[in-house]
Amino acid sequence: MLQRRHRYFLVLLSLLAVALSANPCAVSAQAFPAQPVYIVVPFAAGGVLDSLTRLIAEQLQAKWRQAVIVENRVGASGNVGAAYVGQSRADGYTLLASPPPPLAVNQFLFRSLTFKPSDFAVATVLARSPNVLVANPKLKASNLPELIALAKASPGKLNYASTGRGGTPHLTMEWLKLETGIDLVHVPYARGYPQALTDLVGGQVDLMFVNLSDAKQLIQSGQLKAIAVADANPIKGLTDVSPISRQIPGFTSLTWFAIAAPRATPRPIVEQISADVVSAMKSPMVADRLKALSLTLVETAPAEASSFVEEEAERWHKVINRIGLQPE
Repeated sequence: MLQRRHRYFLVLLSLLAVALSANPCAVSAQAFPAQPVYIVVPFAAGGVLDSLTRLIAEQLQAKWRQAVIVENRVGASGNVGAAYVGQSRADGYTLLASPPPPLAVNQFLFRSLTFKPSDFAVATVLARSPNVLVANPKLKASNLPELIALAKASPGKLNYASTGRGGTPHLTMEWLKLETGIDLVHVPYARGYPQALTDLVGGQVDLMFVNLSDAKQLIQSGQLKAIAVADANPIKGLTDVSPISRQIPGFTSLTWFAIAAPRATPRPIVEQISADVVSAMKSPMVADRLKALSLTLVETAPAEASSFVEEEAERWHKVINRIGLQPE
């Protein structure tokens, strides 16, 4: 009798081992995280996304009791970092902190990518910020109608800065040019916002679309002036600056930030990451930083986050087609 029970017990253990080997996700989901987690930021350190990701990493590290390491892998409009994460092991230990380009825009601008947006499971959208059209204070226009009149009076005389071809600042301005019929010269800055904003303040360039988070202090100090906001409603603190959509219906341009994992990451792990990141975003330290940066918290579960990113991709695809920007 004892031998029979022993054999029965061994059979149960064998069946359990087979089940777990066939479905390792069950174990990994329960144990997650059991080792350091890496969050890849595909743009240079010092920007809003990088700062926000590092704040979240601190909160997650305390909650998970594991190291959460932020790593900057820059290049090709975010493609280098996105490709690295997309090709990483799908276990939740390598994540992507992404603005719009890698997940919603670059697929329409590059002929050859080593990743696809479908390679990712979007865990959550962290926050959003409206893009604002700002100008050097010396520009003789203080609102959108005045800017349009000034640009049409001197076609090709005014210029605008961007973070490079296909970035949100570039696409938004080209969209505005198309809708208003104005002619502006594009001045791309491959190094991103800091140098572009420095030259805008210095008068080397005239205009730029920039997310409110990066421009808020410069606007408040009078170093830049806000011409218009690319949001449906006026912005708190800039209530005297009109939304572009009042003149051009549907004209909306947002900068948003999301956390994504490789597509095959077990669903329970993606859901846990989503819930824990949203919880981290609500911590007093992060909430205060969001407020200071004029970022709006976006609480999305994985299904909602994926739908949001897909809608953004569809919208920017239409814009890219309308302005005639071809893949390179």
